[in-house]
Amino acid sequence: MTGGVRAEVAVDRPDACTISDVCGDGRGALLGRSANDGVVHEEFVVEGDVDTPLDEVYADGDEHVYRFTRDAGRACPCERIEEWDCPVVDARVENGSLFVTFHAPDRETLGDVVDTLGESHEDVRVVRILGAGGETTTPDLVEGDVLTERQRRLVSLAAERGYYDTPRECTLTDLADAAGVSKSTASTTLHRAEEQIVKRFLGA
Repeated sequence: MTGGVRAEVAVDRPDACTISDVCGDGRGALLGRSANDGVVHEEFVVEGDVDTPLDEVYADGDEHVYRFTRDAGRACPCERIEEWDCPVVDARVENGSLFVTFHAPDRETLGDVVDTLGESHEDVRVVRILGAGGETTTPDLVEGDVLTERQRRLVSLAAERGYYDTPRECTLTDLADAAGVSKSTASTTLHRAEEQIVKRFLGA
């Protein structure tokens, strides 16, 4: 039995992601992607009408399929994941968040992927992990000295306010206001706390 995992991560308001830019707060999903000689071709489906200059290649009711071409090396979330030789098997957008499912050879590599995404995106979280044998797990809050008291308070507040729910019930701005800190402080504190949680969860 292999130690590989199938993981889903969420990136809120991702940079350099055409699908997310087009969908906005709506819903959409990647249908296909290919790369050749440094050029990437992608097709995705969007629910409802959107304002975009992209070529529409198919429509059926409220579903609209668009196609675009771009240069590789844009550092979009899917490309950053595949830098670790982790094939992306699904990508979808819901309410401004990009959810990407991919295969990693082990949990250590999954941790590396999360760190890499965190270098270029403020808000990255592991949604679920499917391990060998079909066991599904989700990251839980950890006890002990892994988090500082400040980190623990903010993470607990985020969970209470629905910041980690899908769709989110609380924005980063709302959370910062509730905690009485700036948005940048809330973002940095959460990122450091989540990094510790993921590393502890993965045994790093």
